[in-house]
Amino acid sequence: MHQRIKFLALLIATILALTFMALPIFAQTQLTEQSKVVIDGIGPIRVGMTVAEAETAAKLQLVKKGGWDGQGGCFYLWPKSGPQNVGFMVISNRQDTHIVRTQDRIARVDIYKGSAISTLISSRTE
Repeated sequence: MHQRIKFLALLIATILALTFMALPIFAQTQLTEQSKVVIDGIGPIRVGMTVAEAETAAKLQLVKKGGWDGQGGCFYLWPKSGPQNVGFMVISNRQDTHIVRTQDRIARVDIYKGSAISTLISSRTE
C-alpha cells in the first residue's frame, strides 16, 4: 500500500511538472521575439494550420514578399509587423499565385540569421 501511494504521488508530481513546463508554449497568444520554436511550430502558430488560422492565433497578418514557386505550389509569408527574421513556408494545391487564406496551409517555420527567437530549450551562446 505504501508503495502505491509513493508511485501515485510521483505520477501526480510528474504530470504537474510537465503541465507547468508546457503552459507557456500553449498559453502564448501572440507571435513575438520571445516566442519559442518547437517541433511543430512557433508560439501560437502550428504546422498544418491554414493561413487564416495562423493569423488569428498569432493576432497578426502574414504577407507575401517573394515569388511563387510555381512548380511545387509553395510560397513564403512573413509577419507584416514583426517579429523580424521569421518566415513561413505555405503549401497550396493550386498553381495560381493567389493566396487562399482559408485553404493554404503552413508547412514549415524558418528562422533567419539575426533573429532573437530561439528554441524552447536553447543553448544560445551569442
